[in-house]
Amino acid sequence: MTIPSTLRSNSMDQTLQHNVIVCIHNSLDDVHQCLSSLRRYWDAEGLSSLILVDDNSEPDTTKYLQAVANEFEPAHLIRLDEQHFYTKAANTGLQFSNGDLHTLLNSDTIVTPNWAQSIRSIFINDKNVGIAGPLSNAASTQSLPMIKSENGQTAINRLPEAMSPQNFSSVVAQFAAGIPIPYVPVIHGFCYTIHDKVIKKIGYLDDENFPTGYGEENDYSFRCEDAGFALAIALNSFVFHSKSKSYQPEQQQDFTKAGQQALSDKYSSRRIKNAIDMMENHPSLVAMRKAVYENWPDHEWTASYQQ
Repeated sequence: MTIPSTLRSNSMDQTLQHNVIVCIHNSLDDVHQCLSSLRRYWDAEGLSSLILVDDNSEPDTTKYLQAVANEFEPAHLIRLDEQHFYTKAANTGLQFSNGDLHTLLNSDTIVTPNWAQSIRSIFINDKNVGIAGPLSNAASTQSLPMIKSENGQTAINRLPEAMSPQNFSSVVAQFAAGIPIPYVPVIHGFCYTIHDKVIKKIGYLDDENFPTGYGEENDYSFRCEDAGFALAIALNSFVFHSKSKSYQPEQQQDFTKAGQQALSDKYSSRRIKNAIDMMENHPSLVAMRKAVYENWPDHEWTASYQQ
């Protein structure tokens, strides 16, 4: 394992020191889009460090990550000499991150203007919030506008033609005006911001029961809630999610099944169902889905819209 010796602190006096952690295993095209968007919309006044955890990627990806670390001053590269899989890689990044807020950002995402500022404002305005996240096109019940596809699986919403993630995010922010912040039982892990006070109280992600991911964020959300913290969604923050290609489909199916089983073993099925139902029917989330759908009523997202 290769780890930089120190984190460079942002010299500006910030209310909350905010770091971004991206765990990477191959899928270079997605990684390039993700890091390019991060660099383009890097909030230098609010973001301190970009921590790249290379989970034993192939040489072309590793070479690119080293170039980013060399060229982009806030970036720090951690190289894992053998594949640890997501949860252990994420914990490595969290343990290295020295700040108040730590955003675990999937390497298959594209961030948009003001994404981080909007998330950070959740913590600034409500000191009881321990975890927050944005909306997306593909993040289960945080998706816009569809949350399920025709076959009942998690929806992957296609943006309208000629609508970039950046342009779409501006429309989403307009729709969010006046809609109350939703406080929820779980936050999707694709873009998962944790306040350091939560880590100090409950520790890191459970990499024993959820070694490959796929359920670790739901477990951590429940642990956060049980510790007395609130979880909230920044309705005016949108992060595009293309869905991971780091693992083969068969691996993803196996990892998903194992994660769901571990979550069921650790918590009652009633609690999991109640969390899903609450997210699906939360008035603020329903209002956002409806606003997006009605703005493009003829666009084929993933299935027929149902409130």
